[in-house]
This record gives sequence, structure tokens and C-alpha cells, in this order.
Amino acid sequence: MTQLSAEISPLTGETGAPTMAVVVPCFNEEAVLPETARRLLALRPRPDAIFGYNDPTAAGAMKAILEAGIRIPDEIKVIGVGNVHYSDLLRVPLSTIDQSSTAIGEQAADMLVKSIGSKRKRPPKTVLIDPVLIARESTR
Repeated sequence: MTQLSAEISPLTGETGAPTMAVVVPCFNEEAVLPETARRLLALRPRPDAIFGYNDPTAAGAMKAILEAGIRIPDEIKVIGVGNVHYSDLLRVPLSTIDQSSTAIGEQAADMLVKSIGSKRKRPPKTVLIDPVLIARESTR
């Protein structure tokens, strides 16, 4: 049986009312995700949203939520990160944060080529690429 270790932090919600966040480290999602999701759903009050650190984690949480007979997004909202190719093919299309992986790769390759072609040492460079929220049915 896996341990559910969590960090509980007070937050302020949209209305300014206090709310809680439960942060659950999940390093091996395939092994612990189903049990972790079931334990999260057993909390009282039950979470009104789950933010998966990647889309596969969020999709696994969605599976446990739906198996428990809980309606997404009416009773609980779910979002992931990565915009993987199947996010919109799930039973409830998954909202996600698109990290623009292609743009990150293009920028990295361009910087590497310029660095290799340069005779002098290049200073470090910070490149910011804005993430994009892809809102689908899991959060509407």
C-alpha cells in the first residue's frame, strides 16, 4: 500500500474566501496514481479541482474520478500540463497548459547552433516562451 503524503496550504480563492490546497508528490504515477486519486476523492471536503503535473497524471485522476461516479466538470474540475496529442480524445476532453514544446526545441536548437558556430564564449541567455491555456470540457 502506498503512502499519501501531502502538504496542505491555506490559499485565498477567487472570492477572497480561505480555501485549501493539497499537494501530493507523485513520482511514479503509474504505481501510485489510482490509490492517490481515490484518497484525494475521499477527503472531506472533497477537492473541487485537481491539477496534474502532466497530462497523463491528470488523465489517470480523471479515470478514478469517473469510476467513482463523480461528474467532470460539474462536481470536480481537472487540468494537466503538456497538451499531449490525446488530451482532446478522452471521454471528457482534458484542459491543459500547452508549454509550447516545439518552440522550446526550436529556440534551444537555434541557440546551440549559434554557440557552436561562435569563436567566442556566448553569455547565458534567458528565453521566455509563454504557456497557453487550452480550455476543454474538464474545466468548463
